[in-house]
Amino acid sequence: MLAGAYLGSVLKLSGLEEYLFKASVIIVFTYINIRGIRDVGAVSTIISILVLAAFALVAAVGFATWQTNPFVPFIPPDQSLLQSVGYGLAIGMWVYTGGSNEHPMWFRQVKVPNRDELTRLTHTIAQRVGRYLERQGLVERDTGNVYQ
Repeated sequence: MLAGAYLGSVLKLSGLEEYLFKASVIIVFTYINIRGIRDVGAVSTIISILVLAAFALVAAVGFATWQTNPFVPFIPPDQSLLQSVGYGLAIGMWVYTGGSNEHPMWFRQVKVPNRDELTRLTHTIAQRVGRYLERQGLVERDTGNVYQ
């Protein structure tokens, strides 16, 4: 749906046109999904090849127009190696968590959980992990219904 919003901003589509584009994309992929795994596999392969081709094209254009050495200076003159690595990690984490988005949707303010909620969450996680390990055959349930 982000592609529909991007297309709408580039082509100056009206709200209805953008909605129709998004709906048609959903309908096409739903139809492919209903047709079966072979069609899904074929479409997935085609999309993957197109994505790889786009990256290869960008890389080729980048190498063809390369004018400077990106590794000089390897460490900026006013920073130590540790500072440079720290700044790089900070930028990577910022981008990974959506910090570059204008309206990050992942973060919102929540109330502090109370002790009962944390206890329930801990028990739920423990039960799910126990059930998973039991299904994998790594643990067995004893008569007291306790995982060992």
